[in-house]
Amino acid sequence: MDNLSDKYRGVARLSPDSRWVVAAFEDAPKHTEMAVISVDGGELRWPFDVPEGMDWNGHLAWTPDGRGVVYSVIRDGVSNLWVRPLQGGPPTPLTDFKDGHIFSFNWSPDGGQLVLARGSITDDAVLFTSRK
Repeated sequence: MDNLSDKYRGVARLSPDSRWVVAAFEDAPKHTEMAVISVDGGELRWPFDVPEGMDWNGHLAWTPDGRGVVYSVIRDGVSNLWVRPLQGGPPTPLTDFKDGHIFSFNWSPDGGQLVLARGSITDDAVLFTSRK
């Protein structure tokens, strides 16, 4: 990727040690990947494809130890968090909810607890007509 600013997807987070940024980039139509970049600049490190069902409204976060990236994926209408280790290996599920959506999440300051805002989304349609 030559000019990253043209490909930035709008999701980025600073690592716990403030040395790295994970961000999402669109490098071709319909192909988005995430990668880690040094705050000092340089090449993308640890690029990986964004999983199908990535929740772009959800948050992106680092694991408390800075060794992985946590993101929300929606499958069959249900949100769950996944962890992608930076040093290799497949993503692994962090949560296993059977219903509902994750609206936001964050780690406690000591990294020992994960706090979630979850719920359901309800859409209603109402038709108003005038009597004449």
